[in-house]
Amino acid sequence: MSKKPKENVDKNVDSAKTSIPKKKPKYKKGPFPYTVKNTSSGALYVRKSVTVKKWKLDKASGERALVKAQDQIWRVVEPPTAEQAKAVLQDILDEINNARLGRAKPITNFAEVARRFRELEAVPAVYDGDGRKIAGRRSIQTFKHIIELLTEAFGHLDVHTITYGDLEDYKALRLKTPIKFKNSQRQRSIRSVNYELAVLKQIFNFAYRRRWLDRSPFDDGKPLIDKNAERRRNKIWTRAEETKALSLCSGKKYAHMKPAIICAVDGGFRRGELLHSKWSEVNFETGTMVARSYKGKTLHKRTVHLTRRMMAALIEWKLAQRNIKTIPDKSLVIGYANLQNAWETIRKKINREDLRLHDLRHVFGTRLDQSKKVSLREIQLLLGHSDIRTTQIYLNPSEENLKESIKVLEDD
Repeated sequence: MSKKPKENVDKNVDSAKTSIPKKKPKYKKGPFPYTVKNTSSGALYVRKSVTVKKWKLDKASGERALVKAQDQIWRVVEPPTAEQAKAVLQDILDEINNARLGRAKPITNFAEVARRFRELEAVPAVYDGDGRKIAGRRSIQTFKHIIELLTEAFGHLDVHTITYGDLEDYKALRLKTPIKFKNSQRQRSIRSVNYELAVLKQIFNFAYRRRWLDRSPFDDGKPLIDKNAERRRNKIWTRAEETKALSLCSGKKYAHMKPAIICAVDGGFRRGELLHSKWSEVNFETGTMVARSYKGKTLHKRTVHLTRRMMAALIEWKLAQRNIKTIPDKSLVIGYANLQNAWETIRKKINREDLRLHDLRHVFGTRLDQSKKVSLREIQLLLGHSDIRTTQIYLNPSEENLKESIKVLEDD
């Protein structure tokens, strides 16, 4: 705790440890509660008495004992206004309270809390020997971008002052803000806004765990993250569209997309599985290929049985790789780090800009289901799902299929 400050006290002092000058300056009562004023320099201070525990030496016994004592905290008030004096006093009271609770000095500014959160969370994933994620995140670019957006929106505020109403306003604003491209724009989905809110909630929970915040504003109303409001994708890929897309997969620029599309449609490969598959994991003799993916925190592997079309496409692409010098890593099946640019070009040419590469996994599951020869449990295993309810989401029959299905009632 601090004693009276020196005459040349630093105006930005945030420590209570100052010493008494050799010649004590004179002070008088200040114009505001708990304030004193230096009669010569005019400097204004907040002075607050506090009871502390100190070790005291008993001269008789020679032992030290912990005893209560009175001390004072001094803080400069700059500018010397009533509002600033009140704020300085509140800082002192908070410091005293935190000391009693065993807390560190709280960080209140949202921008600083978000920065600390980003430093801890936005780091590449670390896995143990069993492939289980023990720290970090697998994908951090989008995560960092969302933290920047949240800092832009709330960075000027203290975490204590952000209310549930502020969160509602943010959600409404983001839903109204379209996603802009170079020459077009589209409506922002509730799914993307839910993800932003989920990151914001993690930041508040981060502050709460460190006792910088007593309560998250997310707890002051009904849930703002509504998963049920998210629109489930039900995209259909016709045989004609597939044929047209595959016809575009030629030349050094797009040849790698042919095995990628066929592996997604015939093998249910995820994009990440395609990008990380190695030629050493493809066995043309047994007609199998390993698909590696991270679900939750754990590395999962499954064996994919190659169709004749997959086998032919992979052999053709492996031979073609030898003549393409721009492929970064020829030990990988695809060889490239990204499929998005090539896929966007292809889907634009077939007039299916709404179709994601991941939707081809839905096509895989739907075609298996429509064959009436594969059980739902088998489709679940082929897709690599741990929950059969997830598999049901991947079965997207077209209107023609539904029309044919209803005809079974006419057979009686």
